[in-house]
Amino acid sequence: CPKGVLVEEVLKAILRVMAKRGLIEDYPSKKFDKFFLESVYEHGRIEDGELLFGWIERQGYKVVKDPILKKPIPFMGGVPEWLKQLVVKPIKSMNIDFLMLNTKHMLFHPKTKNWGKFKQVLRKVMEEEGVFAG
Repeated sequence: CPKGVLVEEVLKAILRVMAKRGLIEDYPSKKFDKFFLESVYEHGRIEDGELLFGWIERQGYKVVKDPILKKPIPFMGGVPEWLKQLVVKPIKSMNIDFLMLNTKHMLFHPKTKNWGKFKQVLRKVMEEEGVFAG
């Protein structure tokens, strides 16, 4: 490559053009970016567990959900073993108060204060920029 050319940026541009022309389906990082954006747009912040398990579910894994709240149950279903380990390992060393807070956030997704007003402005800007059409 010529001096000063960022190979990663060139590859991203090629992938964007190929996806736009329908030669390939959206690449995984773009799918995740869209999913992440939807989550942030909806609530004004992210909730790690919901983001992680929502993404795993979108990848085709069977995620068992609580029948009442429709939230994922981390250790049940077809969740990959590596993900179970990813969840279990840190839990062993966490403070009980922190665990309770995270559980509460997983059950009842927190929203950013005054998010409704900001969301309207954000939506307008994102539509003008062509970032978000939903």
